[in-house]
Amino acid sequence: MENLVLVIFLLAVVFPTDANNVTNPNGSQSSPKKIKIKLGFIAPLDSSLGATSTLGKELESAFKIAIEVVNKHEAKGNVELSTDFTKLVKDGGSDPPTTCKIAAQQLADDPEIVGVVGGYRSSCSIASHQYFRDHADSMTQISYGSTSPKLSNKKIFPKFFRTCASDVYQASALADLVNYFNWKRVSTITSTDVSAKDLTDRFESQAKLKGIRVHTSSRFSAGAQPDTIDRKVQLIKDAHTRVNLVSALPQNAQTVFQKAKAKGMMGQGWVWIGTDGVTSTPLSNATKPEIKQSMQGAIGIRPSAGSKRAFLHIIVKWMAKLNNRTQYPGVIYDTLKTDKPLRTSAYVPHVYDAVYTYFLAFDRLEKAGKIKAGDSPSKLRRLVFEELKQFTKPENSYLSAQGFYTHFDKNFDGQPAYDVVNLQGIVWKRVATWNKTMGIERLNHPIIWPGNTKIPPTDKGLPGKTTFRIGFIAPTDPNLAGLAQLGKELQMALNVAVDMMNKDLSLSVDFDVKVQEVGTDAASDCKTAADRLAKDDVVAVIGAYRSECSAAAAKVLGSSSHKVPQISYGSTSPRLSDKTKYKYFFRTSASDVHQARAISAFFRTYRWPEVGIVSTSDSYGGDLASDFKKEVEGMSDMPVRVVSIQKFPVNGRANVVRPKVDKLKSAGTKVNLISMVRNDAETVFQQIRELGMTGKGWVWLASDGATTSTFDKQKDLETAMQGMLGIQPKKGEGPLFLRFLAAWMDNGQPLYTGTNQSPSSSPFMAQLFDAVHGVALALSDLVNKKQISRSTNVMKVREKLYKKLKTFDDPSSGYPSATGKKNIMYFDQRLDGPPRYDVVNLQDSGWITVGHYDEKTQDIRISRDPIFPGGTTIPVVGVGRPTYKIAAFFPLHNDLGSLAELGREWEAAFKLSVGLANADPSFKVAFSYIIVDGGPNVDSCFKAAKNLPDDIDLIIGEARSACSIAISKATRSRKIPQMSYASTSSQLSDKQAYPHFFRTCSADNHQATALAKLVIRYGLERVGTIATTDNYADDLVRKFALDVRRTGRVEITAEERFNLHTKHAVKEEVTSLKQSGAVVNLISSTTDDAEKVFQEAIEQGMTGKGWAWLGTDGSTSSTFINAPNLRLAMQGMVGTRPRAGSGQLYQKLLNIWDEKDSSLYPGLLHSSRIKETSVYVAQVQDTILAYANALTSLHEAKTINKLTPRPTMQRELVEELKKMKDTQTGFTSSVGDKIFFDSNQDGPAEYDLVNLNGNSWVRVGRYSPSKGLSVRRKIVWPGGILTPPSTPNKDPTKTSQSAQTSSVSTSGLVALGVIFGIFAIAMIGFIGFLIHRERKGYPTFASNVFTRTNGSPVNEISVAIDGAASACNGGVITKSEKSQVLV
Repeated sequence: MENLVLVIFLLAVVFPTDANNVTNPNGSQSSPKKIKIKLGFIAPLDSSLGATSTLGKELESAFKIAIEVVNKHEAKGNVELSTDFTKLVKDGGSDPPTTCKIAAQQLADDPEIVGVVGGYRSSCSIASHQYFRDHADSMTQISYGSTSPKLSNKKIFPKFFRTCASDVYQASALADLVNYFNWKRVSTITSTDVSAKDLTDRFESQAKLKGIRVHTSSRFSAGAQPDTIDRKVQLIKDAHTRVNLVSALPQNAQTVFQKAKAKGMMGQGWVWIGTDGVTSTPLSNATKPEIKQSMQGAIGIRPSAGSKRAFLHIIVKWMAKLNNRTQYPGVIYDTLKTDKPLRTSAYVPHVYDAVYTYFLAFDRLEKAGKIKAGDSPSKLRRLVFEELKQFTKPENSYLSAQGFYTHFDKNFDGQPAYDVVNLQGIVWKRVATWNKTMGIERLNHPIIWPGNTKIPPTDKGLPGKTTFRIGFIAPTDPNLAGLAQLGKELQMALNVAVDMMNKDLSLSVDFDVKVQEVGTDAASDCKTAADRLAKDDVVAVIGAYRSECSAAAAKVLGSSSHKVPQISYGSTSPRLSDKTKYKYFFRTSASDVHQARAISAFFRTYRWPEVGIVSTSDSYGGDLASDFKKEVEGMSDMPVRVVSIQKFPVNGRANVVRPKVDKLKSAGTKVNLISMVRNDAETVFQQIRELGMTGKGWVWLASDGATTSTFDKQKDLETAMQGMLGIQPKKGEGPLFLRFLAAWMDNGQPLYTGTNQSPSSSPFMAQLFDAVHGVALALSDLVNKKQISRSTNVMKVREKLYKKLKTFDDPSSGYPSATGKKNIMYFDQRLDGPPRYDVVNLQDSGWITVGHYDEKTQDIRISRDPIFPGGTTIPVVGVGRPTYKIAAFFPLHNDLGSLAELGREWEAAFKLSVGLANADPSFKVAFSYIIVDGGPNVDSCFKAAKNLPDDIDLIIGEARSACSIAISKATRSRKIPQMSYASTSSQLSDKQAYPHFFRTCSADNHQATALAKLVIRYGLERVGTIATTDNYADDLVRKFALDVRRTGRVEITAEERFNLHTKHAVKEEVTSLKQSGAVVNLISSTTDDAEKVFQEAIEQGMTGKGWAWLGTDGSTSSTFINAPNLRLAMQGMVGTRPRAGSGQLYQKLLNIWDEKDSSLYPGLLHSSRIKETSVYVAQVQDTILAYANALTSLHEAKTINKLTPRPTMQRELVEELKKMKDTQTGFTSSVGDKIFFDSNQDGPAEYDLVNLNGNSWVRVGRYSPSKGLSVRRKIVWPGGILTPPSTPNKDPTKTSQSAQTSSVSTSGLVALGVIFGIFAIAMIGFIGFLIHRERKGYPTFASNVFTRTNGSPVNEISVAIDGAASACNGGVITKSEKSQVLV
């Protein structure tokens, strides 16, 4: 209230008299001749237009008031808008192509009119501007409400502007609104005038892109009679769509709503959406009651409401016309004496903006001297067009009456900003906003839907049916990996089943579905989901899939405060059969007691004497494993010994699962059962593959959770697990399931997203359908018997439904099942479904049904021969390949920064390489492994190596030389062969100190030579070096310095070292490096330390043109994935790195890697535009290849076998590796050639010369000791130049400082002192003179001397006005402020 009083007071103070009068020095007033601007105006005023005419008259008022407001508050110069409205306003009439053309002719023929504001309807603007174009080509036009996209065509409408946006954006806003509420079925009804039709057409196109189906598009002419509109509304009703869009001008739109209400289409369950033609006209007290009633609850889109200073001026001016309201009509008066907020029609701010834009254009022309008083109107018409075009530039934006800065776009259209409004009473209340960046954003205002409900209606089902809300618990959290994919498939199946029920005219009910996503923590997530669903008034819940999730949910849903019936389709744990704990829990699948018997039946058929089990420890996998053990050991006709049971927690990672699978392998069982859900099963599959437990001689059985895997993006696992045999719930078949499939196809979803499965081959689909079908049949029967209705209390509906479902208790009282024509769905005394299972076999690219389980005989019936591992139809159980265990060291500690990122990539490469080796039949051995984090430093590496398990056969790693040295020392007494992929320190070539150490990379003395040759080749005379103090970096840089000094042509200006790895330590050494004067510097360190140096170089201005950085392989290993700023700054850096991978073996690694989940197998490959990896990946793969080839040779020569003692095997392996001494005895490697180990047990010295250019390191050359350095392509140095920077002899900074110091002599200082003294005396005398003038009466320090040139009191007042105007939330003034407006 106080803000508004202040505003009105300030308005009175700032503008007490005519702002156009100028006071001269004598105190008299003169009125310089003004440039009078006459603007024409077109609006729909014909009374035959009904509500549209009412709107048009309000817009006319807005035009007059806008001119008065601009003249009073903006016209400070010599431009003024004419207020002689008698000839300015023209009626667009009832037939726009004719009547608007006539209006345009009248305006064009008036020689004093220099611009036109209008029209409102697009058809009117099209007709009027075509006339201007053809007969008055200098006339410009700014529309405030014509939104047709056709008007954006500047070839046809060259001088047409508009302050509103094109309907291209409104169509997007409408589609976003429909999508926001997840409505996928909609119909449209529209008039065929240009604006409405174009908008509807564009909405339908946008809707289709968002997956929204437009069922019926009903059209009528703009002048259609009520009977015609009635028939068109009937078409909408016949389409059975609950959600409908109305696009028409107000008069026609109101007729549509009246007809819809008469047909019973405006109650609860219906949604009516209006375009701006519907919502831009507020209802008033004069609106007929039947119209107001018919439109209640409608929602729609309209332009953003007015706000800020200009709109406040409009409100104030309009309210000042209170006693002259017949000349200035508007809906603003209707809320004057009510508690409703003051408001105007939606396009009032746009009228003001059109008037204001013309004023600004002419004002700018006058200030630029291009026009003056007395200029002809024809000149003004001609010049204003070019000035209006300047408002297409964002820098010329102005504050609009909508409250934001605006300008025209390239098509001379206004900026898009919309409100989402909801008709409540006679007010369209703003409930959300839309802009092209953020889309729909809800406000804290409730939507009141038709039927006076706050619950958003669904688009599912048929209007007129009784709607009940059901819940669905979906395991779709991405962290569930493969299970999340299955969850999405199940949710799609639910949508299809619900849609079938909603369309089924034999049912009296339809469903509104609420979905709750759950994640990895089944107990917590599912409890929360159940609580939300229960409080959301669901009458039943479908789900969950996992038993542990269902149990957690059942405790909430079945509580005395909720009593929600829950029907699961996939939770099979026997625990859920306990009705004392889970009273309201039903399931259409059977208890796992039956599945345990079905799996046990395999052992009767194939006579396997023993089995191993790997399972999760949850209620599903663990309980099923226990039940199976009990069943299989208790078979009197065929006793089976369970050799080993290995259990791990759900969602186990590889480091947890691998030891369990490894123990199963050690137990020697060749027939094993996997009992767990999909995501855990896929982790086990990976370990089985990597441990070489696949192929001929193995048999893998799987529970129904494991057989749901589709192996999406894991084709290597699918190949490895070929021949697996398992159980699945019975697949759908029969007429009911075929109808389900047909509905699926009709929805345009022939396949599940992201899979190759069809609905008919995916497990649990039939059981899910049966769950939805059972609830629909039960509720429909209750409605038909009038035991429940839409108004029945939800608790009563739940209790009635529970009792009805219990009556489906045997085949005679059950209902048709989707599992087969003759099958009946029913619940036994434990509320479990009947035990129906298929026997499935993994063949080629999917699960094939090869038989079924006979619940009566408890045997499996094989209908076609399964294909077992190895491709045989008879299971061959035999001895597998000998397996050797590797301890693989990688730098994974988080403190290592970018080096840890590389470590994770090397780890991924290692795992994939092991998998490839284990799957390669040419190798006679397989590998298992443990991953060891080398930790942050040498001590952690040593400790980790000291604590290795006793069963470790081989070591791979580490990457850091210091760590490899520590590992070698820690394990020397155990004589474990060790092979590094990246440790390059020359110290490790000492075979007296490190006899069991090999490496697939080379020693650094060769790399130092390569870098030295690079410096010599490019004539770099002065080079600085910086390195860490570890064995790798320090040894390498010392060797480099020695090599370049021997030439006598290169000066090493600095040799900086740091070992604290802190920013301060790095800064100190980089500063010393800079002060040494060399612009070419070499960095030698590991990747994480190198990036610290890079950052410091940026901060000290040591990058870019004029500088050059050389790097060893540690620094060129950086991928810059998490530091794009460093990559940009270090462009042009040159360095060495080991030879990159190539050839068949490397390519095979990349292909498999590319298919893997990037979160489980990270690497540059997943983010690069081309298939490439980081440095040393090829060398990681070569460590596996070296071991595999050497061990295979030993086994083929029968030097060792599976029973050979570990020390003997290790000794023989070292000797075999030493034999790989040249290309004849070496092995085919990941770099494309055969590689070998030299006399120091080092890999070949072959390096790539790389140049950081763009987003990656580009290979520009190669080095080897035998061939020397070859540069094959131009190096792009920092700054994008092709020549290296020249090196000054001295630091120019020091030279400059020295010169400055030497130039200041003693005599110079004396001279400066004399000059300063003279200046001080002169200033004192001048100030005394000014003071003397002031005392004599000659003002020197007058008030205007220090006046700010850019500030005035008006600036401060405008700030206050803006602050108060911002209180006009949504373009309205609240009740508390009205009385002050009237003062």
